[in-house]
Amino acid sequence: GLLRVLHPASFRDDPTRAFRAVRYANRLTFRVEPRTRQWIAGAIRSGAFRGVSGDRLRRELEKIFGERGWSGAVRHLVRLGVARTLHARLAASAATLAALARAERWSGERGSAGKTTWLLPLLVWGDPLRGAARRGLAARLSLAGRTLEVFQRWPEARDQLSLGGLAAAAA
Repeated sequence: GLLRVLHPASFRDDPTRAFRAVRYANRLTFRVEPRTRQWIAGAIRSGAFRGVSGDRLRRELEKIFGERGWSGAVRHLVRLGVARTLHARLAASAATLAALARAERWSGERGSAGKTTWLLPLLVWGDPLRGAARRGLAARLSLAGRTLEVFQRWPEARDQLSLGGLAAAAA
């Protein structure tokens, strides 16, 4: 029930391994063992994540949010400090985690679980961000085209959609 890496430089060598650790821990309901958590924190402190392109970060999020348990994945990302590498203000408040769970249920009820774009959980998670913070996250993830448009318009658009308060409680 523990997820561990084998050497201390693992996350400095490839910081995206931290995202994979989150994905596997969430999928398997494992805990990340203490030394591995320390090594992730060390990689974050060293600035290793700053060199990772937005495209690579976005692809890792696509994989994480392509699986079940969005709120658990976000909880792991925040607890490990990995969320801060995306944006300093990304958090996992109780309201945000509840909104993610509702969004995932909503998606499943419509038969779109597994088909739902990875963007839905990102929209809900990033819902509290406004203005420069929202633009900063979009830039960090190299969002472009229609994806960027949807991400930027989400706070206004979600209020017009009939989604049963998916993200409204997260705001």
